[in-house]
Amino acid sequence: MTFKKAKRCKVGLALYDFDWVHSTGSQTITQELTRNLLNLKQSIIEYKVLLKDNVYPEQIGLPSEFCLNSSSPSYLLRAKIKRRLRRILYKEVDIIRGIFGLSPKLGYLGKPWIKDWLRSLDLDLLYYPTLWQQELLLDIPIVAQLYDMQHIYYPGFWKHDKFQRHTVFGWYRNHACLITCNFDFVANDIKKYLKVPGERIGTIFLAPPIVPPIDNVYGRSIKEKFNLPEHYFIYPAATWPHKNHINLVRAVARCVSLGLEIFCVCPGENTEWLYPGQFLKIKEEIRKCNVGGFFYFLGNVPHKEVYALIQQADFVCVPSLYEGGCYTVWEAFCLGKAVAASDVTMIPYQVRDVGLLFNPHDPADIAQVIQLLHQDQKLRDYLGNKAKKLLDDPYYSSEKTPLGYHRAFVNSLVRLGKLSRECWIEDDPAPPLDRGPRPQKFEWRGLLK
Repeated sequence: MTFKKAKRCKVGLALYDFDWVHSTGSQTITQELTRNLLNLKQSIIEYKVLLKDNVYPEQIGLPSEFCLNSSSPSYLLRAKIKRRLRRILYKEVDIIRGIFGLSPKLGYLGKPWIKDWLRSLDLDLLYYPTLWQQELLLDIPIVAQLYDMQHIYYPGFWKHDKFQRHTVFGWYRNHACLITCNFDFVANDIKKYLKVPGERIGTIFLAPPIVPPIDNVYGRSIKEKFNLPEHYFIYPAATWPHKNHINLVRAVARCVSLGLEIFCVCPGENTEWLYPGQFLKIKEEIRKCNVGGFFYFLGNVPHKEVYALIQQADFVCVPSLYEGGCYTVWEAFCLGKAVAASDVTMIPYQVRDVGLLFNPHDPADIAQVIQLLHQDQKLRDYLGNKAKKLLDDPYYSSEKTPLGYHRAFVNSLVRLGKLSRECWIEDDPAPPLDRGPRPQKFEWRGLLK
């Protein structure tokens, strides 16, 4: 793809809230996207990575010329009072707007010193890659990434996050110049439930990452670091309710009741900060099922170590009830691992016939697929090799995602009048996986002895 020469616009990639060591799935996706955007050969956009004040480019492997560090807050009493009064004023404004039936401006959200810093950067466009950024500015055009509308289907899972998913999402609906997502089924939900017109939604293929080869010696050292058994399967996921750890526990209990020695390793963030008591529910289910010796919850683990743990695992199991883009599936495929995953949302479009799909609501079905992969090494090897070969198809090139986002940013800038019409990129380099027919599944149930 060639890009026409034009005035260079400045696009800020808001990564100032990121944990660059113990990253979540969405943060890992964004870090990969950021590095690839900086490597694009194009002359239209000047990308700037916006980092926290104490995160330096050389620490995270980014070129310093593309990075800007945020300002720090003043701790003087006068500055604190000013911030407090500003927050109170903006809240009062929204209360008055509510009386007259107007939508809130949410000016009281976010960090005031970050807002002032962002305004000082002379940005033409600002990209928010996660749900958690709350510096909602009306004087800088914003592109916001919404991975899903999951709260529509599982409202009980998101009761602690209701304000974010209803009020802040409503602000994006009213004020974001573009909302991006990675699958058409999410785009359709955004149209239907958030009432965003199709021209303000950009659906961009979530391509597999580039996973560096994992040295077996390093892999085994990580396994020893966590004192793990020789054979295990892995489920890398935070303990969000929709990640369905409880049904996974019940499935493993069924396997253990058959006399099988099956161990499950679960690296991932403990989400007690938003869902107090959720991890306790998982631990209580483990106690009730008497499978405490078969689970290893590792908490937040550096991503390189997660790759090593996947590489050392027998197979990967993803029992999630809902996904708006499952990076774990791609990572497993890149490492040549067999995958068993839920037959829901877009996961079948990723897994196709190179992995095994099951009903995540049924612990018996999950148990059967775990038992099958645990007992059949030839099947594991066959699926792992087939998955790795699938990604050789040019359709799955890791370049597609940054090209898709670049197109979305360029076309938004054209709509905003910041770039000329001749810069418009018509061809879509990254159509989403679920735009075509539902793929054929691997029929595995007849293989279980």
